[in-house]
Amino acid sequence: MSLIRAFRTKTAHTISFTGAGGKTTAMFQLAHEYPQAIVTATTHLGAWQTTLADHHIIATKLSDLEKIPSQGVTLITGEIENGRTKPVNQDILDCLRANSKNLQVPLLIESDGSRQKSLKAPASHEPPIPEFADTVIVVAGLSVLGKPLTNDYVHRADVF
Repeated sequence: MSLIRAFRTKTAHTISFTGAGGKTTAMFQLAHEYPQAIVTATTHLGAWQTTLADHHIIATKLSDLEKIPSQGVTLITGEIENGRTKPVNQDILDCLRANSKNLQVPLLIESDGSRQKSLKAPASHEPPIPEFADTVIVVAGLSVLGKPLTNDYVHRADVF
């Protein structure tokens, strides 16, 4: 079954992915099921994850969004620093929402970080889900089943 069907998504839908253990994989899998999709993050992504997109644009100002490709999956991030992308700022995020609605393409947003763990306990300020998200998909990795509740497997195990 396709993720489009499983998640019952629409073309011009804004979907926020939160939780742990597979957010990025699920987000890009869904994005690649569309002829065109815009992907971004309100948190950090590993720089190596930019290769999951067909196109990557580093956007620090609105003029950086003038040439979003009309085909494939386009990832929009902030600058890359210390092996991680920075999240986009609010102006960029709002512009991406407007562009996705105007172009009638989905906007998929990674809205949580879990330090590559399968499960996490959110901090009081998390997750940074945009108010305009139509759907929120919470992800947890099954690889944590049967494992001890420690920081080896769970982000913020003591809080969890």
